[in-house]
Amino acid sequence: MSSVWNLLNPIRNGGTNLKLLSGGREFFGTVIKHGKMDKTVTVKVNYQYYVQKYNGYVSRSSKFLCHDEENFTISGDKVVIKSCQPLSTRKHYFVRNIVKPFARDDFYKQEKNAMFEEEYQKLYKQFLQKQIDNTWIKNKKQEAKIKASSKARAMQTAIQKFRKIEAQQNAEKKQKLVEQKQKETEEEVKQEQNI
Repeated sequence: MSSVWNLLNPIRNGGTNLKLLSGGREFFGTVIKHGKMDKTVTVKVNYQYYVQKYNGYVSRSSKFLCHDEENFTISGDKVVIKSCQPLSTRKHYFVRNIVKPFARDDFYKQEKNAMFEEEYQKLYKQFLQKQIDNTWIKNKKQEAKIKASSKARAMQTAIQKFRKIEAQQNAEKKQKLVEQKQKETEEEVKQEQNI
């Protein structure tokens, strides 16, 4: 049974009740890989089952290749996948809907400008150095995981900084427009008084 135990809290799932078909026809999971193959994403499904010997629940996870017709889902999206006719030797599911989308930004689509790239590189080096100093690296796999998490963290931090800058610029533009409109209305009032 595919349970939604990692989204049971209504704060996490936005208060939605997620009903899934039983018998492996529908699963709830997280997109962990996208963009490697066209119209295909890898979804990791976590599930729990009861073991009588241990008198408790054991959690396991499985990875499924899923069909994503519009190439819309990205890594981090919480999705529901549904079984279908085999589309290839390993692809037997498609993305039914996105339950909780991960942050999508124009920075992924547009070319990053020089300021953003510089800020991103600076933050990446900073986060990477901090993680390397704090953890004992056993092997190359762990080092790659640390680098990937540092990259993601640096990207999100840089995006947040640039969002704040854009918000300030938009506020300044709005303020200028308001001031221009006030000046125009004052000039119109003066012209009417002169007539």
